[in-house]
Amino acid sequence: MRRAPPVGYAPVDLYRLAQGARWPRPFAVVPVAALLALGSALWRPLLLVVAVVWAAMAGMAVLDARARGRVGAVTGTASAAGGPLMVAIISWATRRQVRKAGRRLRTGLPFAIAFTIAGGVVAYAIGDAVLDRIAFTASAPSNALAPRVRLGDRIVVSKALLGTLSRGELVAVNGFPAAAPVLGRRHVAAVGRIVGLPGEWIGATDEGALYVCTQAPDIIKPVTPDVAGCTFPDETPYLTAVTQPFGPVEVPAGTVFLLSDDRRDENDSRTFGPVPNGALAGRIVATLWPPSRIAVR
Repeated sequence: MRRAPPVGYAPVDLYRLAQGARWPRPFAVVPVAALLALGSALWRPLLLVVAVVWAAMAGMAVLDARARGRVGAVTGTASAAGGPLMVAIISWATRRQVRKAGRRLRTGLPFAIAFTIAGGVVAYAIGDAVLDRIAFTASAPSNALAPRVRLGDRIVVSKALLGTLSRGELVAVNGFPAAAPVLGRRHVAAVGRIVGLPGEWIGATDEGALYVCTQAPDIIKPVTPDVAGCTFPDETPYLTAVTQPFGPVEVPAGTVFLLSDDRRDENDSRTFGPVPNGALAGRIVATLWPPSRIAVR
């Protein structure tokens, strides 16, 4: 039979609150927190819910430690750092220890609040960093990749899946210093398709054909398919407008050259130049909204 907390000591509501960190309750929270964490990759505001759950579990773990006669510093530190999973492990390890309410629990509320705040900050900071590396959603900033991705579409961007940069990949770009007058400092300020890799020369002929050369072409003579070191990629699967003549432009080391699929939209490397690898927010892997364009890219 469960013992009620002694009357006249710690408030009953604190004692009951501490029960949230007692075996086996935290184990029911772990899968919920995991699902919320996965969901936050698709909808970033869910990360705030994850942080709240993480913070609440850390605070309850401290109160539970107080109810066991502990100071709660070690439990609070471990719970704030490890979240619901760590609280679940602690609850299993201490499941046979006696709990009782007393002066230590009553005076532990400020201590619990401090670790609650710490847990929330840690959870949000870790989640924010992890999501930026793994996957997150963003609003497409232009029609550069129309009709596949239109202005305002909700896209999934993954830096982890960027891997070795290759021609043809759809990528999102963060604002970077050299492009500040055009892109500003926004997160996901542009989208485009990689058409040029480091060491190449990129341009378009008067007829609108894109060419890629492994060495600087002769600017006096027109670039044709028989020019050594120059190729003309087949863009028919995705190109939606004729490319206006430009170049040749060298792609420096550590950068890539992006072009729009709709070449009428010049919000690409023709305007802001080659993009440093560090400014690539990630690969565009899917469109989530609107429903008519839900697709894996």
